[in-house]
Amino acid sequence: MKSMFKAFGTVVCLVCLLVFCGVGSAFADEGVEPADTRARLADNQVELSILDLDIDISTKPTNVRFIEKRHDITNGQPYGGTTAKYDGSKMLINVRAGRQKSEETAKSFAEAVAGGGVLVCTEGANLPSELNFWVQGDFEVEQEGVTYTCKDFIIAQGNTGLTNNWWLAGPKFLNATTQPLIGPLLGVCTDSSGILPKISVLAIIPRLDNGLNCVNTFQQTLVRIPFPQS
Repeated sequence: MKSMFKAFGTVVCLVCLLVFCGVGSAFADEGVEPADTRARLADNQVELSILDLDIDISTKPTNVRFIEKRHDITNGQPYGGTTAKYDGSKMLINVRAGRQKSEETAKSFAEAVAGGGVLVCTEGANLPSELNFWVQGDFEVEQEGVTYTCKDFIIAQGNTGLTNNWWLAGPKFLNATTQPLIGPLLGVCTDSSGILPKISVLAIIPRLDNGLNCVNTFQQTLVRIPFPQS
């Protein structure tokens, strides 16, 4: 009888050990994600199509450049630089970066904007609460042989619903309206290569071909401010 109880106790202990180890492993693995699953470089592209106003002082660009000054991204995420190009119908800015949002990135974005203009669609706030990343730099637009520089242009990516949406901003930009109304983002761009500076106004609005779901597509026009001819 004593040996039977001893054997039974051994079986119970083994069962308890297996259950404990199994449950322990289940809890240890639950919700754990490999570190590199979300820390991957991705191409994140925002599109600025040409808004043709059909007026003499609004012309299409021939080339664009984005000269980065600084950026911020969620801690632990990779960053591979920002480039821009013009394909004949639209400007494309591509940010090579990871996609994971954080409050810290949104806070540093607000500090960089410093009360300047902000433009976003598919969002109900004037500033984001979380962002994946943001990049600040000089946006250069070549137009009729003249290169206009739009200083301290900021592009940022956040998240709304199941999509990654974009914010355009700058400390030297103005916004005609605030949410929930969506007005143009206006920036003064200059060329100082000549004796007198040449000035253009960069105007950007969301592209609303599909209602308010513009996500990463905007429309822009660069309007020259003509000087009086002597």
